[in-house]
Parts: sequence; C-alpha cells; structure tokens
Amino acid sequence: MPVSLYGRREAGRDMVHTSDSVCEIKLGEAIRALIIVLSSKDGSLRQTARRSLTSIGRPSVPALIDILSTGNSNQQWEAAKALSEIADPRSASALVKALENEIFGVRWLAAEGLIAMGMAGLKPLLEELAEHPDSTWLREGAHHVLRGLFDQGNYDLAGPVLAALQHAQPSSDLIFAIHCTLGRIEKQ
Repeated sequence: MPVSLYGRREAGRDMVHTSDSVCEIKLGEAIRALIIVLSSKDGSLRQTARRSLTSIGRPSVPALIDILSTGNSNQQWEAAKALSEIADPRSASALVKALENEIFGVRWLAAEGLIAMGMAGLKPLLEELAEHPDSTWLREGAHHVLRGLFDQGNYDLAGPVLAALQHAQPSSDLIFAIHCTLGRIEKQ
C-alpha cells in the first residue's frame, strides 16, 4: 500500500524530534559526566572537563550553578571559572551568592563572571547588597564588580554605588545609592 506524502512528512518530523531528543539525552549525560570529573584530584582532567563544559555553553549552566553551591572546593572553583567564561545571565544570582563563598578564588571568579555578563548581573548584585550591606565579602565582591562595570563605561549605574562603597562601614548613603540605581535599572 503506498504511503502518502503527508505520511512521509509526519514520519520525517517524528524522526527529527526523536533525533533531537536523543541528542538532548546524550548531551545531558555528557554534562553530568563532566561535572563528576570536576571533582577529580587531577588538575588537568578538571581543566579539560571545565573547558568542555564551557564549550557546551548554555546547556551546561544549570548543572554548573548547582555545583557552584553544593560541590566540593574543586568543583566550586571550576564551576565559577566556567560560569565566568560562559557569562550567561541565568547564572547571575548564583554568582552573586558565590561572592560570599569562603574560597577566595571562587569569590574572585564570581566577580569576574558578573563583570563579563555586564549589566545583566547588576540588578541581582544590588538587591543582594541591599539585603546584606554588612557582609564584608559581599562588599568586596561588589566593589570588584562595580569597578569592572565602571571601567566598561557604565558610569551612571555603577558610579554612585561604587562611590558609596568607598566608606569603611555600610551607611545610609550606600542603601540610598543602591535604591536609586535599582530605580534607574527598572526604568530602562
């Protein structure tokens, strides 16, 4: 019995959808395997896995966000490095939280990642800073990020909060600058 052209088209679409699903499953398996390798004691293996995750890009972001907060110290560092290179705005909140990580290298890489994503990371950073203006590590990380954004030419948004952060202790000036800047961001 002959197959209609419509039937062939539908069969072709089903094959494409099946093929896409298989690719997604295999990519997910690859990402999970690479995430496990990030905990290796072998630095070159970790580096290779991180570079692979960075090459995969956006699909690896959710897994990297997860281990940034839950992984061992090697995984956290590697996740922060990969996320800073991918610079996906979906990771902004996780990178802001990582500014308070006990590992200096993770904090530094988180700040670099926020700088790399540009203005996409500013709102979550300012919201967290408004909630926790007394956090020394958060203030240091925010200063790093704001300085980087300022150097990129974002004077109007980064400048006022950066100036308020120059004070040794949190002040009402800092909170005022944060709220004014958040208001400007909302209007854009």
